[in-house]
Amino acid sequence: MATSTKQGGSSPSRRGKSKKSDTSPSRPPAGPRKRTYTLEDLAADTPSDTGALERHEDFPHLPAQKHWKQLFSAGVGISRNRTFICDKELAQRVIEGLNLDEAEGQVTIVEAYPGPGILTRLLLEHPKVEKVIAMEDNPTYLPCIQALQNDPTVAGGPPGSKLLIEQTNAYKWEAHTNAILRGAFDHLQGKLPGDGNGEETIDVEAISQGKVSSLRKHDTESWNAKSPIIFLAQLPNIVYSEQLFAQLCHAIAHRQWYFQFARVKMAFVCSEALANRALAEPGTRARAKLGVIVQSLGDVTKALPASEFLPHSQKIYPSTALRDPGVIQREIDINEGKVLAAYKTARLAANLSKRGTSLIVVDPKIKPLVGHGELDALEFITRNLFVLRNQTLEQALKHVAPGAENLLQHLKPGTEETRDHPERIILPDYIVMHLTNEQWAALARVFDCWPFRPQILIEDQRVPGGELPGLL
Repeated sequence: MATSTKQGGSSPSRRGKSKKSDTSPSRPPAGPRKRTYTLEDLAADTPSDTGALERHEDFPHLPAQKHWKQLFSAGVGISRNRTFICDKELAQRVIEGLNLDEAEGQVTIVEAYPGPGILTRLLLEHPKVEKVIAMEDNPTYLPCIQALQNDPTVAGGPPGSKLLIEQTNAYKWEAHTNAILRGAFDHLQGKLPGDGNGEETIDVEAISQGKVSSLRKHDTESWNAKSPIIFLAQLPNIVYSEQLFAQLCHAIAHRQWYFQFARVKMAFVCSEALANRALAEPGTRARAKLGVIVQSLGDVTKALPASEFLPHSQKIYPSTALRDPGVIQREIDINEGKVLAAYKTARLAANLSKRGTSLIVVDPKIKPLVGHGELDALEFITRNLFVLRNQTLEQALKHVAPGAENLLQHLKPGTEETRDHPERIILPDYIVMHLTNEQWAALARVFDCWPFRPQILIEDQRVPGGELPGLL
C-alpha cells in the first residue's frame, strides 16, 4: 500500500525524479514583442502617430512591401492563386496597353480582381478615365481600395466621385447586373453611342427584366462606334478564370453583359497558356476550340508578352505562386538528352507556359464571323472535331453525326456559301487543325442549317449556382 506524503514535501516521484527546486534560476525577461501591423494602421497617417504603418514609396495607399508577407498571405484569406502586379513601371505599361489616349472621350473602367488597387490607382490618375468601378470581395484587399476611394488627391474630386467599389466577385453574372441596377453607370445616361432610337440611354427597368440584350443587334450605331466602357481583369491562375474569359467572349455574339451598351474592349492579365490558346494560329499545337471562337468574335492581340513580367520576384506578388521561368528552363536544359528524364522535361516545358503571365486585349469585331444563332453550332463542331485534329474533314465529320460529311458539298467552290467568298472553301482532304476562322464560321453556318443536326448542342459546364466555390 502506498504511503502518503506530507503536503509540500519533496519526496521523489514514482520514476525517481525530484521536483524542481523553488530556488532554480528563472528565465531571463522576454524582450519587447514584435509590432503586429494591420491594414487599419493605414488610417494613422500623421507623423506623430508612432503606430503608423510605413507606406509604399510608389503606392502610398499601401503599406511598405516589407509588410506584405504579413498582410497579404494565405493566413489572412488570400488564395495562392491570387497574384497582382507590384512593379510601378510594369503597371504603367499595362495601362498603356489599354490605349486610353485613342478614346474619343472619357472612358469608364470596370476592373475585376483589382487586388490592393495598384492598377486602380494609376487608372484614377489617368486624365482619360472618368470613373473606375472596382469589383473586389476579398476582405483583405478591400481596405486598400477603400483608402483610394477616400483620398481626394487621387480620386480627383470629392471622395467616391471617381472610384466606385462593388464588393462582389466578377465571376458572378449577377454581380454585373446588380452594378447596373445600383446606378454604377448612371453617369453614362444619354452618352452611350446610338442612332437616336434609345440606345444612348440605359433602360434599368428593361435590364432588370432581361430584355435589353434581345433588342440589340450588331449592325447598329451603338456597336459600330467606339465604346466608352473598358473591362480590365487580373485573372487568378485557376481553371475558372479561363471559363470566365470564354463566357465573356461568347457574350459578344449575343450582345449580352456590357455588350448590350457598346462594343466593349476587354483586357486580361492572364496566364501565358491562356494567352497562347486565345491567339493560336491555324496549324499550331495550341490551336483549339477557345482560339477559334474568340478569334471569330473579336480581334485578339498580345499587348504585353510574358517577358515583360519577368522576373516574377520583382514584378508579381506573391512571386511564390509562380515559379520563375528561368529556373524551370535551367531544369529543362539539365535534363536534355536524358532518356529517363524525358517525361519530367515534358512536364517542365508545359509548366513553363502555365506559369508565365501576359496581357491580352480582345476588341470585339464590328462584324463578328458568327452571330448568336450560329455560336452554338460553332461550339459543338469545334468541341467534337478538335479531338480528331490531325484527320481530314471528310473523316472527322463522320464522327460528329451520321452523314455530316455531306455538309462539305455546300462548301466546295461555286456554291452559294463560297461563290463570293473563296476564303470559306473547304475541300474533303483539308486537315481539321489547319482550318481558318472563316472556314470554321462557314462550316458552323451550314451545320446550323442542316436538318439532321443534333438538337442539343451545348453542355453547360458552369458551377451550379453560377459562382465560384470560394477559390478567389
